[in-house]
Amino acid sequence: MKIEEFKQLSTLMERVVHKYNQIEKRPWDYGNGLLLTRPEIHTVMLLSQTPGMSVTAVAQKRGITKGAASQMLYKMVDKGLVEKRVSPESDAQVSLYLTPLGEEVGRLHDAYHRNNTEPVYQYFQSLSEETLKALVGTLEIFDQALDARLKMLKSPLETAD
Repeated sequence: MKIEEFKQLSTLMERVVHKYNQIEKRPWDYGNGLLLTRPEIHTVMLLSQTPGMSVTAVAQKRGITKGAASQMLYKMVDKGLVEKRVSPESDAQVSLYLTPLGEEVGRLHDAYHRNNTEPVYQYFQSLSEETLKALVGTLEIFDQALDARLKMLKSPLETAD
């Protein structure tokens, strides 16, 4: 690969990441008029797979602090998506469940993914196993490079591009 081709590939990956970030920051209507953020809809999906989770378990699974999970879940209760119940294991613990509206939003989210990822899925099915392995390897290297950059940014001495 020539340096120009590498730069072209890097620039394309960067553009894709920027566009993805723009989409991820915006609340989305999955078909019932309720705007949900990415963390909210993914928490709906988590609770649909594991009803009765605690706030601590949601925080751990989502990779966020317990305080952030608690704030988000409070908003989701206000939106009518989640209900809190006393845990059967301890009166001091809360168990989280989707409301009928939360379940509906989960179904709408699944339909959204089926409708919007089908062209990408069809394309990937047309690729050879060798090409898919190369693509996965490329994304793994990119992922590792981003992890290294994030680790560097967390250190006391931040460096430029």
